[in-house]
This record gives sequence, structure tokens and C-alpha cells, in this order.
Amino acid sequence: MKSLYKMWKIIKKERANKETFIKKFNEGGKAFASIECAFNANILINNSGVLYNTKITSEYFFIPIQNIKRIQVKTDKEISKHVVDNKTPKFGGLTFKQQTHFFLIINYVENTIEIEKTIESKMAEACASEILKSRKNYIINNPKAFIEELDFSIEPIVLDEEFESLDIPDQINKLFDLYEKGIITSEEFNEKKKQLLSRM
Repeated sequence: MKSLYKMWKIIKKERANKETFIKKFNEGGKAFASIECAFNANILINNSGVLYNTKITSEYFFIPIQNIKRIQVKTDKEISKHVVDNKTPKFGGLTFKQQTHFFLIINYVENTIEIEKTIESKMAEACASEILKSRKNYIINNPKAFIEELDFSIEPIVLDEEFESLDIPDQINKLFDLYEKGIITSEEFNEKKKQLLSRM
């Protein structure tokens, strides 16, 4: 009976937290970005901050935009020290292509404690750009508020051997696909395109 009561208290607290997070998020107005993440999760961004939710575990958290100290975008290869570069897994003589996964890493402060959240999303770079946009809006709307400069870094995307084996026009098309998905910026696309065209 006690365990049921404890479970009920946990569920009640989670519901209260969810309602509080949504209320705080809604203070920033309509969301201007909705980013799909792994595990059926979603990130909403507006002028008040970042709201993350996943249907699988019913996890919700809200990060006020002024509390974010650092944003990074990394691949799984850059995160894991145990992945051997340029190796593809082999099973029974068959070779499988290793898919690259992208992660958004957010460092923020909550009650004077620094917290790090790592979220998997193929749109991680687009999400980071939208968070930067939100911070700029916050600074414009709150000129008297003190907000530290954001530490923002995107690790360079290493293109695989399959990409390098393509003809130059096909490489440019693949790069354009990455740009459209928000994985690389227009500057990165144009710079790489210029390099490729110079090799023709």
C-alpha cells in the first residue's frame, strides 16, 4: 500500500512539474521552432526558453533561455571515445554502413548547479541556431538584464569514405541535402561547394 502511495506522489509531482514547465514556456509566446528528436521526443523553442518532451517516458524539462551557458553540436563519434574511426561493423562477412548520429549538448544553470543535457537529433545544428535566435530576442526584449555571452561550438562534420567516392556534382547534391536538413549551415555548404568546384 505504501509503495502505491509513493508511486502516486511521484506521478502527481511529475504532472505538477509538467504544468509548471509548460506555463513558464508559454510566457515566451508562440514557439517559433519545433525540432524532432530521437526516441519520439520533441524540442520547442520560443523567447522564454527550451521545452523538451518525450512520449515514451513522459519526461518534460524546461530550460530558461537566460540560464543556458553553452551549446555544442557533436556526432556520436566525437562523443564516444570507444568508436574506432572509419570502421564499419561486420557480421558474418557482411559489412553494414555506420550511420552518423548528431547530438545537441546544452549546459545550463539551475539553482546555482550546472547541468548538462544531451539530446539526439538529426536537426541538432538547426536547434542550436534557433536557441541562439531566442537568446538574441531575449537580450533585445530585456536590455537591462545581465546575460552572459553564450559559448557556442559545432564540431566539424567529417564526411565518410562513401561521400568521397562520389562524383563532384553528386557530392554537392549530398551537401545540399545536409544543408536542407539543417545539419550544415549555408556558410559551410558554400565553402565546401567552392572547394569541390575548384577541383573540377
